[in-house]
Amino acid sequence: MSMAIESKANVSSEDDEELDEEPGEAIESAPPLKVGEEREISNSGLKKKLIKRGVGWETPEFGYEVTVHYVGTLLDGTKFESTREGDQPLTFKLGHGEVAKGLAMGIVTMKKGEIALFTVPSDMGYGSAGRDGVPANSIVQFEVELISWITVVDVTKDGGIIKRILEQGNSDRQPSELDEVFV
Repeated sequence: MSMAIESKANVSSEDDEELDEEPGEAIESAPPLKVGEEREISNSGLKKKLIKRGVGWETPEFGYEVTVHYVGTLLDGTKFESTREGDQPLTFKLGHGEVAKGLAMGIVTMKKGEIALFTVPSDMGYGSAGRDGVPANSIVQFEVELISWITVVDVTKDGGIIKRILEQGNSDRQPSELDEVFV
């Protein structure tokens, strides 16, 4: 009885690549931005320049309620909107059309306390309609400081019950199914 044994040495390098990678295993990720560095963060032309690094690793998600300071300008530096004047930050729900699409897409990449400058192409800004102080088809910039966010979960998926985490607990203990919890 004869047996054929194929050693690893007989397997081509092309086969090695197939053996090493499982479907869905490859994760494409860019290294974190350095202060002063600018990078395109979507294939649509949205760019982010990091001005001040934030804290932690978490970022808000669409549907969360965020609080930001921002200054909107045209490329020539003309200011068209600012929450800094009067020191009144803006609080809004991400992804609900309350701000320009490019601004919302930029904010979901930010960490708490981070300040970034987003260059927003016209189609992700105010488009062919423009707005007060913004001519049609203008590229705009937003300098944004992410102050905070509140996690918002639609428990019933119809808006009937909304869960907002106002403050994270400071214990690693969590209630189990039969525990009674007072809020």
